[in-house]
Amino acid sequence: RVTAVGDMAAKKCGSGCSGCAVGETAEEPEPPKPVVSRAPPADRKLHGEIRLPAETVDGYEISIAANIELPHEIHTALEWGARGIGLYRTEFLYEKGEPDEETHFRTYRKAVEELGGRYLVIRTLDAGADKFHREAGGHHERNPFLGCRSIRLCFQRPDLFRSQLRAVLRASTLGPVRLMLPMISSLDELRRAKAMLAQVEKDLERE
Repeated sequence: RVTAVGDMAAKKCGSGCSGCAVGETAEEPEPPKPVVSRAPPADRKLHGEIRLPAETVDGYEISIAANIELPHEIHTALEWGARGIGLYRTEFLYEKGEPDEETHFRTYRKAVEELGGRYLVIRTLDAGADKFHREAGGHHERNPFLGCRSIRLCFQRPDLFRSQLRAVLRASTLGPVRLMLPMISSLDELRRAKAMLAQVEKDLERE
């Protein structure tokens, strides 16, 4: 349409053009025609290759595992040919509060069952600069990313750490389960974490 502005007019059309002189007419542009691609989607080609062996030309086999954040992603990982779960983030369990041992165990047991003999690497709590961290840590930090987080938070809250370790060890009796400790920065921290793990294992054996 044409809108008069003094001696000039602003022509407005679907394409947003403007600034035409009075008396000119604007034609509505034709709607763009959809472009149909005849090339097959990239994932279609990949789907045809996911069952091929993952190995080098000289026969060295490579185990490809998936990193996941939520339980439902296990199905997608297996669908795309993952040989296991190389990193299972567990922070989602803490979104609504501090999970107990049984909550941990049920989650890990379901993952083990769904993997059907494939390996599962569970990472212990890797909380950082979020609400849970501030509440659990009990104090404010200028930079929580470099302070009391991950394994350091687990040392400060051994009750949380032990509950998760107990659940992981229990789940390991059901299938190939491995443990990942996040943000280990010294040999002392590794030894301390392994000592706690060994004590939890002894407690379970006595029960």
